Amino acid sequence: MPSAYQAALALQKYIPRSWLAFAGNRLMAAKGDPRRFGVDASGNWLNIQPQGSFVGPDFHTAHYDQIEARVGSYWFHDYTPAPGDVVIDVGAGIGEDAVILSHLVGAKGRVHAIEAHPGTYGCLRSTVERSKLTNVETHALAITEEKGTVLISDDAHHLANSIVAHGAGLKVEAMSLDDFIEQTGHASIDLVKMNIEGAERGAMQGLERQAGKIRHLAISCHDFVADAGGGDQFRTRESVRARLIELGFVVTTRTNASTPWEADVLFARRRPAESDLE
Repeated sequence: MPSAYQAALALQKYIPRSWLAFAGNRLMAAKGDPRRFGVDASGNWLNIQPQGSFVGPDFHTAHYDQIEARVGSYWFHDYTPAPGDVVIDVGAGIGEDAVILSHLVGAKGRVHAIEAHPGTYGCLRSTVERSKLTNVETHALAITEEKGTVLISDDAHHLANSIVAHGAGLKVEAMSLDDFIEQTGHASIDLVKMNIEGAERGAMQGLERQAGKIRHLAISCHDFVADAGGGDQFRTRESVRARLIELGFVVTTRTNASTPWEADVLFARRRPAESDLE
């Protein structure tokens, strides 16, 4: 038997989203559930909760606690952001992670949420605004090896859009991580979280002079996409690992990963200076 989510996902092909939102809201109210649903002027689905409002092109009903658990399990294996931290979220998507990060770093912290795809960026910005995340700054930008412009794919499945070398795509502004960190003016960065669908190799080549400011990184590599026939351009884990070590980081992975994509996440922390070990 399909779940309620799967049933709703199928029904949205035939029933207006506004009707599904109305039915969902009646059900949530009857259950005493604080979630409410809606549709914005662009047709994006709204998942509205006390802790934050999530805006996206896809049907989305997850409870905040489920989102929080998923984000924590995937990204915070090695380091969990603390109040006052500065976090750079590269490949922020529609902003699910940014909402969680915002609550973790608190009023004295700062989250820089970066998203390259224009449509997805619009959802990210709306998520941040509707959630009233005053400690989050959004940036419509691709993080690459150097400043310029790049092409990003424009597929229906927004989570899989990635930088492409040639062919069809949307032209977007690009900047190196070095230049971006310098532009923010922060003396230190507590966490760089990166999920950019195979472009992480190029992004890491754009990190050199600002690397010493970074304490921790969590980078989703995409060898699992290559293994599934997506192309060798997605095979990035070993080159990213080598680059992190070259930049002075200690790199680890999960020892108990239950999925290929979890096994491809690299966690890095600044290697202690010799003076710190004395």
